[in-house]
Amino acid sequence: MANSRVENKGRVWNMPEVLLVALRSLFAFTSLFILILFLRNKHLSQFTFIDYVVGITIGSIAASLSVELENRTVSVFAGLMVWGLLPQLLGWYYLKYQGIRRALDSGPTIVIKRGKILEENLQKEFLNLEDLQMHLRIQGIFNLNEVEFAVMEKNGQLSVLRKRDKQPLTLSDLGVKPLKQGAPLVLISDGKLLRRTLATSPYTEEWLLRELEKRGIRDISQVVLAQVDTSGLLYVDLREDQGVEVPPISRQEEILANLEKGAALLETFALETKNPAARDLFRTHREKLTAIRQRLQPYLRG
Repeated sequence: MANSRVENKGRVWNMPEVLLVALRSLFAFTSLFILILFLRNKHLSQFTFIDYVVGITIGSIAASLSVELENRTVSVFAGLMVWGLLPQLLGWYYLKYQGIRRALDSGPTIVIKRGKILEENLQKEFLNLEDLQMHLRIQGIFNLNEVEFAVMEKNGQLSVLRKRDKQPLTLSDLGVKPLKQGAPLVLISDGKLLRRTLATSPYTEEWLLRELEKRGIRDISQVVLAQVDTSGLLYVDLREDQGVEVPPISRQEEILANLEKGAALLETFALETKNPAARDLFRTHREKLTAIRQRLQPYLRG
């Protein structure tokens, strides 16, 4: 096995080459890890050409520090730090000075304007018509006649504005006020009932167990996930190894469930509103819905 000479205060001894490579590799990995901690976080899709060049160069320097034993560790480490810190300094100037941004970054490019393809701008982005059509298909557009504007962003993604008459209808176009939406509540996770979440929701444990029983589920441990959205719709996912299928709910059971969901939503509105008159109105109608459900239950389940 080859040996390497290591000098220290006039003394010379031989170190096995494999051990020396291992120690230098450990030092290179630690240095690279610490350097990465100080680098600005950036998603891969946001990487520029300079970012890729810097990353490849830093990797090459770290590899050189590991295996090229003739290079002094301190010199290679200095080069590693310089290549790691210079992009940070450049990034700071990039954010602070607009002139540097203009010099380093061409910005987004309009490739379709008022329905017309700008061939000159396509050439600047090194795109042909097939590439443009591919980007449009990714956006779900197969007909160029639907496009009003299209912009090629700096990260290589195509942003598209459809023509007004080709845009999908929204609730505001129909004059319908959308219902308030929020994050769904997870009531069961990995077979465990989340009582703290349940206590802060308008739903009760009895309601949840009853809904699960309607689906033929009597053991909570069978449930991987159970969550309820703001409209009161309960989603249940079971463990695959249990061999339990969630049966469809009958129309009668669906009516009873919707009445109960409506009562729960009214109670939620009553808790959220600061208007005493509205709170009383919500709770009055909640009691009416609850009474209607109780009266219909014997007939719908009979």
